[in-house]
Amino acid sequence: MAEQIYGRNSLRITGQPRILVVDDELYNCRLLEKALSRKNFLVTTASGAIQALDYIKSQYFDLVILDIIMPDMNGLSVLSEIRKTFSQVRLPVIMTTAIDSSEDIIKALHLGANDYITKPFDLRVLVARIETHLELKLLNETLDYNYRQLKNDLADAAKVQLSLFPSPNFHVPGIEFAWEYKPCIELGGDTLNILKLDNDHIGMYLLDVSGHGVKSALLSTALSHILSAMPSMGGLVIDSSKRKSSQRIIPPVEVIKRLNKQFPMNFSTFQFFTILYGIINLKTLEFHYVTAGHPTPILLSSNGTISQEKTRSMAIGLLKNFSYEEKCISLQPGDRIYLYSDGAVEASNENNEQFGTEQFIQSILNDRDHSISKSSSNLLQKIRDWISGPPQDDISVLAFEICKKQP
Repeated sequence: MAEQIYGRNSLRITGQPRILVVDDELYNCRLLEKALSRKNFLVTTASGAIQALDYIKSQYFDLVILDIIMPDMNGLSVLSEIRKTFSQVRLPVIMTTAIDSSEDIIKALHLGANDYITKPFDLRVLVARIETHLELKLLNETLDYNYRQLKNDLADAAKVQLSLFPSPNFHVPGIEFAWEYKPCIELGGDTLNILKLDNDHIGMYLLDVSGHGVKSALLSTALSHILSAMPSMGGLVIDSSKRKSSQRIIPPVEVIKRLNKQFPMNFSTFQFFTILYGIINLKTLEFHYVTAGHPTPILLSSNGTISQEKTRSMAIGLLKNFSYEEKCISLQPGDRIYLYSDGAVEASNENNEQFGTEQFIQSILNDRDHSISKSSSNLLQKIRDWISGPPQDDISVLAFEICKKQP
């Protein structure tokens, strides 16, 4: 057997496989102990069911050879107890019996036995079966170990991805921000951020890379670094060719045009992305934005009216010379803006009915007396309740409110 590092639920790290032989006949125990020891197995013997269960509770074994007929407790009952704790993969059990009873064999297999062999033993057959089940156990534990390693790596990668989202401590006087994010799997293709461009301008974006999983997350993370980088790092949002005292904030339409030029669709991966990038002027309270294949912002005015302007739009990378259009929303104290990915409105329930823009808007209206943070978290919860299961696509919401008392 090849040496293998097992997962944390296994105690054997390397070395000889450990076998427990359970048989009330001393001759059978000695015979198997001698024969299996020659095959480089470490063998422990138990003369009864109670002793066997005590051993299994206190020691590690790779496989159990278990007699069906014993005086204190039959092997089927022992097998049933073993399976309460250990799966067939974790602890294989080979049943032995002197009576070739189909009924006992069928019952043993239903209770979770991996195999059976009849007495008197053909030792070559028994060793071959032991080696087969140990090899299967080794392969399954290796797969399980690698799977858990992959899950841990994905969880760590997800933490890195979330670290690129806005800081919980991000604060701008006069504006309250909130955001919600729920990937459909560990790593998502959505990302968002809020950028302090200077003392008077706040940039923000929400983007959605096509597809799901690692491939989408890699592009999403790369885009986040590019968009969030400051001039000294070659960012796209502030012109680095000027002196610091006269740096130019790049308008949203120009940012989008640059992205469209730098990221044509990759025909080897068929990847593209949608994005909404906007800038709010803290002095004029004007929100300038451009959408590229992305849902347009929803405006909830302080008087309770809802509006959402339609605009010409094309995802980044699909059309080289597409003419993007910059829009402007003039805001007043108490107004709210909601940005979101299409996964929020296209989330489907078990009847394949989408959550939809109307229900999205109604949820915003119903929570207009709550804080922007509470409104956003309630919105995400309503979407998750609607689908009653894992989301089919990443769900992202980025919202902000102009405070009624301006600084």
